[in-house]
Amino acid sequence: MQQSPVAEKMVGIPGQDVKTPLSFIPPEYTMKDIYDAIPPHCLKSNTLLSLAYVLKDFVYVFTLMGLATLIPQLPDQNLRFAAWSLYAFVQGLCFTGLWEIAHESGHGALSKHKWVNSAIGMLVHSLLLVPFYSWKLTHAQHHKSTNNLERDIAFVPDKKEDYMAKKESRPDSTLTHALEMVEDTPFVTLIVLFFHQLIAWPLYLTINNFALPRMAASPWYKRSHFYTGGDGPNFKPQNGRDILISDLGIAAMASVLWASVQYFGGWNVALFYLFPWLWTNHWIRKFYIHSEDTRAEIDLTPCSYHNLPTAYRPFHSLLSIKNMDVSSRRSVNCRQRLWLYRTPYFPRRN
Repeated sequence: MQQSPVAEKMVGIPGQDVKTPLSFIPPEYTMKDIYDAIPPHCLKSNTLLSLAYVLKDFVYVFTLMGLATLIPQLPDQNLRFAAWSLYAFVQGLCFTGLWEIAHESGHGALSKHKWVNSAIGMLVHSLLLVPFYSWKLTHAQHHKSTNNLERDIAFVPDKKEDYMAKKESRPDSTLTHALEMVEDTPFVTLIVLFFHQLIAWPLYLTINNFALPRMAASPWYKRSHFYTGGDGPNFKPQNGRDILISDLGIAAMASVLWASVQYFGGWNVALFYLFPWLWTNHWIRKFYIHSEDTRAEIDLTPCSYHNLPTAYRPFHSLLSIKNMDVSSRRSVNCRQRLWLYRTPYFPRRN
């Protein structure tokens, strides 16, 4: 097996002023090694159990909606505000649980029956305004090229030279200099983070505004997850039928929301659905790994890490899990802390 390149970065030793190089060797184990380290029963799907998880989350959602109908009866305006805020937060968690179950449907993990995975994924993702089949197609491409800076289509950062080129291309104006002075301040960072967490996901689905240069060459509508033409950068002509079905699912949900606005009022729809949905947009972009001090600069352009578990995918130059002992089916302390929304485990099929 070819030896992986070693990257070194100068890091400080706690309590000392001396800096020493940190060596980093990318992991060389394969997906087969990972699967072999997982107990076999974890790779067997259970349709009834999966349906029970779906039903459980829907019970949570409708129970919360029922309880929320009592909020207007609270006597104090501040209490009502606090209750609606708590409802939006908790309901957003339940929406996120459903979103993740639909995500596992896209991986064929809920059942050995393809139609069960498709039906659940289509229903749940449509309810959350996600075009299931078109998302599934691009998500599969993402997993096939995870962490490849040239071929991956999600979570791809700019290289240093590209970032510097963009920075230098900014117009030389007073406004530009002013923005450069405040762009890293906590207040500006908070504003950017706020909008990124709430609207980045729907923007990605609609216009793919995070497209790589090879994708950005196409018009925004051809990059969209709703485009059925087949001549865009994401989909092939044979995908048109699946994309159309996804679009019809979104159209049906949009019609339900519009009818609800006409009957219940826009503000009520926002309270019961929109604000929890925005929380869900936040949570699905919040999964991350916090790495303490094992960072290294790695050039992954020519190749890709093996297709690692989803939790590790966005962290091209930060991730080190080289201390994972897959042969003994355990993970040793590799100074990595994983923070994830806890959802039911479903075995992956792709």
